[in-house]
Formats: sequence, C-alpha cells, structure tokens
Amino acid sequence: MLICLLVLCTTTTAPSLSSFPNVAWLQWIQEVQQHCQTQRWYDAKRVLHIMERSNGERFQSEQFNITLAWIYLSERLVGNAVSRYEQALKTTDDPVVTLEYAESLIATGQPSKALDILRSSQDRALSRNQLRRKQLMSGQCAKETGNLTRALSYFNRLHASRVPSRYRLPALLHAAEIHYALGNKTAARRVVAALARRYPASDEALQVVALQRQAEKEPFTSRSANLEMYAWVYYRNRVFDESDGCYSAIIAANPSTTSAAKATYFKALTQLKRENPANAAQVFERAAKDLRGSKYEGMAKFQLARALFMVGRDHDVIHISDRAMTDATSSKWKFEMAKIKALALRRLGKYDQFQAWHDELQKGDAPTWMMRFYHRNGVVWSLHLNKTFEATKHLARYRAQGPDRQELAELVLWEGLINWQEGAKSKALSAWLDIARKDPNHYTGLVARALINHTKKEATDLYDFELQEIASKKDRQSLLAGYYLAGNEKSQHPFAAQLAKRIPVFDPLSYEEIGMQHPSTQKWIRLARFDLAADSLSDRNHDLDKLGIHYLKSRWYMAGHRFNSSIYHAEILAKSFPRWLPFETLPQEIRQLLYPIGFEKLVNDRSHTAGVDPYLLLAIIREESRFDEQAKSGASARGLMQFIPSTAKRVASGLGREGLELNELYDADISVSLGAAYVDTLMNSLGDVPLYSVAAYNAGEDAVQRWRSMADRFDPVQFVWDITYQETRQYCHKVMGAYHHYRSTYEPETETTIIQIPDVILSAR
Repeated sequence: MLICLLVLCTTTTAPSLSSFPNVAWLQWIQEVQQHCQTQRWYDAKRVLHIMERSNGERFQSEQFNITLAWIYLSERLVGNAVSRYEQALKTTDDPVVTLEYAESLIATGQPSKALDILRSSQDRALSRNQLRRKQLMSGQCAKETGNLTRALSYFNRLHASRVPSRYRLPALLHAAEIHYALGNKTAARRVVAALARRYPASDEALQVVALQRQAEKEPFTSRSANLEMYAWVYYRNRVFDESDGCYSAIIAANPSTTSAAKATYFKALTQLKRENPANAAQVFERAAKDLRGSKYEGMAKFQLARALFMVGRDHDVIHISDRAMTDATSSKWKFEMAKIKALALRRLGKYDQFQAWHDELQKGDAPTWMMRFYHRNGVVWSLHLNKTFEATKHLARYRAQGPDRQELAELVLWEGLINWQEGAKSKALSAWLDIARKDPNHYTGLVARALINHTKKEATDLYDFELQEIASKKDRQSLLAGYYLAGNEKSQHPFAAQLAKRIPVFDPLSYEEIGMQHPSTQKWIRLARFDLAADSLSDRNHDLDKLGIHYLKSRWYMAGHRFNSSIYHAEILAKSFPRWLPFETLPQEIRQLLYPIGFEKLVNDRSHTAGVDPYLLLAIIREESRFDEQAKSGASARGLMQFIPSTAKRVASGLGREGLELNELYDADISVSLGAAYVDTLMNSLGDVPLYSVAAYNAGEDAVQRWRSMADRFDPVQFVWDITYQETRQYCHKVMGAYHHYRSTYEPETETTIIQIPDVILSAR
C-alpha cells in the first residue's frame, strides 16, 4: 500500500555533521517527520536519539522532547512519555503540551499532580474542545483525590446540550457517582435518568444503570418506570438476558397495563435480535394474542410475519397479511405486512396473483411508500420473467409515486436494463449515460458506468459523429459522454483535460507555502506534530481561502493520524468540486485525503493473515467508523469495524479467543483482527462476491440469503434493488463506492472488477 507523505524538504545523502551540522540537523528533522507520518515509531525514535546525543542542548531548546513524548504515548509507553513531557516543560509553557502531560499523569495514577498542573496552566491557545477536555480531566482528578464538590463543579459545566457527547456522557456518569457518594440520591436519580433516557445505547448508560441498581434498594429499583428505563438501556446495548429480566418483572407486576404490553412486545422482539426467527415466530404467535386490543397488536403481527418469512413459511405470511387487511390493525402495520406478502408471493412464484393484487391495494388506500415497494418488486420480477411490457408499466407507476433523487437514479438504471432486454441498446446506453453524467461517483453511477463500459461497442448508433466531434462541441454533457464512451485512458485524456477547465483552481504547493508562514504551524510541523499544526490553523491568521484551509487541515490531520478529522475536512473540500466530475479526475491529493490508508501496517498485516483485500477492509472501516477507534453506534456497535457484542464474541470464539470483553472492541488491533476474519468468513460462504459480503456485514448472512433467493442468477443490480432494509441498501452504496474509490486511487491499473454487472448483460455478447 501507499501513503501520501507530506514532504517538507528534499531528501539528500547525509553530510558529515562536522562539516555541515545545520544541514544534517535539518535532514534528521525531515526523517523524523516522514517516520512519524508512516507510524514507524522505532525509526523516528532512533533518529531523535541521534539528535539528542549529537546536541542535547539544541534538542531540548527546540522542544523535540514533545515529539518523543507523543511517540511514547502512541506506543502506550505512558511512563516514558511523562518523563519526556517533564523535560519539555522546562523550555515551554504551551498549554496544549501541558494538557497532554496532565493526561499522561492521570494514566500513570498521579491525579493530584495532574490537577496541580491543570490548575496552573493557562487556557490561551486552547480550542473549545480542548477546554472541555481540560474540564473533564480536572473533574476526574478532583474526584480521585477526594475533592468531590470541586469535581462536581467541573462536571456540571459539561452538561449543556451543546457539549459533544464524548465529554458530556462521562461527565454525567461521574456526576451520578459523586451524588451517590455524597448521599444526594435526588440529584443522582436526576442525572441517571438524563443519561439513561437520552443516551440509552451508550457505555455510560450501562454503567450508570448498574450503579443505580447497586446503590438503591427496592422498592425504588422495582418501580415500573425504572424497570422500563433499565430494560431499554439493556435492550439497546444488546444485553438481552438483563432486559428480559426487567420486562418479565414489569409484566408480572401488573399484566393489564400499557407498560406490560410494551414489555411483552420487546421481550418477544429480542428473539429476532438474537437471530432466532423460529423461536421468535412461536413467541410472537403467543404475544399477538396477549396484545390484542393494545397499540402493540399491529407491531406484534408484523414481527410475526417477519419471523415466518425468515423461516420460509410463505403461505402463512400471505394468510396473516390478508387477515390484517380486514382486521382493526392500524393502517401502518397492515401495509408493513403487505410488503412482506409481496416478497412471499415472489418466492412462491405467484406472479399472476401479485399482478392482480394491484387493484386491491389501490382500493385499500395503500400509502405511497407501499405502492413504491410494490412497483419496485413488479419491475424486477417482470423483467426477470422477460415481461418487458409489464416491467415498463411498473416502472412508470413507480416514477409517478415521486421517488427521491437516488431512487430516481436507480429507476433510470432499470429503464436502461429494460431497453437492453428489448434490444433498444442505444436507448439503454443513453439512460446509463444520463446517470453517469449527473452522479458518476455514487454506487448507482458507478454501476451505470460499468454497464456503459461493457456495452458501448454494441451501441455505436447513439451518436451520428465520432468522438473527436463530441470533443469539439465542448459543452459539458458532450464532454462527459465522450469521456465515458472513450475506449481507454489515452482516448479519455482530451475529454478529461477539457473538463478540468471547469473546476476550481487547486494549488496545494501554494497552500502549503502560505500555511507554513505562521509561527505556530511552523513549530508543530517541525516537531512532526501535524495534528497540532492543523488545530492551530484558522482563517483568522492565514491568508488562505476556504479551499486552502480545508486542504491543509485535512492534509495535516492525516499526517498526524487523526483520520476522522482529516476525512471531515476532505469532504468539505470535495464539495467545492462539481458533483458531475468523475472521481478519478479529481486531484490525486484530494482523492487520497477522502480515502486515507489509516492504520496501514495493522490493516495490511491482518488482511494478509485472513486472506482478504485490504482495500475492502479500509472501505468498511471508513464507512463504519471513519477510522475512530472509540466510535459507537446507536445499535451498540463498537470500535473501528463496529462490531455488535454477539457477533464479535462469535468471531473471536472461532479464532480461539474466549471471554472477549466489550471494552476490547475499542482496541484497534482486536477490532481489525476480528473484522478481517469475519469478512473472510463471509466471502467464503457467499461465493467470494464483495457486494454480498458487504451486505451481510451490515444485515447478517440470513438476510443476504433471502435477498439472493429472489433471483436464480448472478444479478448484483437486482440484489441491491431487492434489499428491504433501507439502511443496508445505503450501506452497500457507500461501502462498495468506497471500495471502488480506494482501488482506483491506489491501484488504478488493477483488473479486478469491484462494480459488477448482471450475468444477463455479460452473456449477451
């Protein structure tokens, strides 16, 4: 793999120190910068120690102890980092360095000393989030040294809604612990409720619930409202044994209440969450009777239909759905069941019954979303049966339902497939060109481009002139058509050159030269602290436009291994370029910033061990967590590769690792190791098709097998169209798009096809 390096001066052969001491010193600095960018910590330390032995006074005065301390922190050698920070602070009182020093002291169990350091440090030059970080650390130190009242004052400042959750949530947890320690139960209960109800899927919510259940006694902890709160936290964190216990207690206390009905429903739903649809079907059959007349009746029937469909009881699905249309079930859940009926009819092959059902749905005032779903299935099923007239009719009716922009792009893609199957190849190519010219870098646009590339030789009658004539017209639509119809990279070049004249001027060397003029950025880059250089950069102290600001921030954050921040600024930077511009024609610097190779050595090693494509792993990590090791989703997925606990433990067990702890999922090595092994398992079981594996990573293998069962041939376009979970469909779009962009950025010459097209198109020639 390659990594984009920020080279600040030209590498030369090392001169003699005695002859050219300053030149040698500058070369060593450059080597440290390069080693730090690529996380070659051993080599960076080796050069820094040479510098220190060569001229210790200069090493100290130029503050390279800050660089060494940061490297030790990156290697988790916190004790070494503390000693280096102490030496650094003899020559600087920089508040950012002081903050890192205090953090290191806390990690080595010196909260009293850390608190003294934090109190004495100035807030100047600290960003708003750095100030919040300082308040959180100050509160932790005050708490650990027994000054609970002072600790509360720090934590209370972080309760405001505008404070990011990474500071607010631990502050709330600490506040609850302090209130209980001080015997202030009223205040503690208020904080627990605020944390558990507003952030139920957080680790802090799990901890605060455990704290309250330990600190309080019955009857308080057995109150229905509290049990509901506990159950919801456990449910959202997938601690289902605990949530089941709470729901059972709610039901036993008063079976006839709304709370009991809700508990009955969610206790049954955990069976589906446990990926046990057969058991879920039995539980929901009982629950549907118990919930008759409650607001959960319709939801329970819908979940029953889902479970029955999962286990292949399609006739029962149709029966339940038909009964729901005449029952008093709420309209929403009637039609949610009708969606499952549509799938059951397809799996049973009852095409005529499906077609006749259209009038019944219309008479039943089916909502727009239901009719969209019906016609989506009608399009693909009719075309699959070679009933192009019916497919066209369904497509027209789907269009009339007002699809959104992305659905409309998919609709045009299918319009092209219908035209192709009818033999109107030039019309098909025209439809796909329309998509490619509007949104070429989204997954749908990439599929359209793959179809164009495969079929363009068979549709030469689309234009009455040669490619040279298209180029001579020089309007954007013609240039894009020429670019996509061109046979190879050489013939694409004149079109790309013309398109490049229509995009903003991008001058990275000029941006870096201007950005380096400010003393603060010069200082941090010299010390290889590119992350702090990016922090210090703002449009208030630099003569840079927004393009330059976001470019440098993204560039320097990537060099400093803060990939999450780097991608954030890169995406803002990319919005300055038109949506219609093909990704591969963007400046290479921007492409690498948008799709960075984060945790390069780790990803390379683990992907090699598991035998999977590292670019596929990178695409998953980028879209799952944006390379944030501490990421956690609302579905209780954790870490770089966003594992839910049950899947992580299953994969870990397969690797011979038992007893995996939840907090271990935030460890980058463990997360990537499990992720690589899981992707390998999915690829092996799903025919080495990346698209299927990506969908299974998000929704599970069983769901993918159901969607695959709708076609009797390899048809990735139909597969994505048939994905019933909107979240999974969008996830496939994003990850497969990222996978393609990684490959095109770092291995443009590869012949491996990432964006695949249907067998029916491949075999047509």
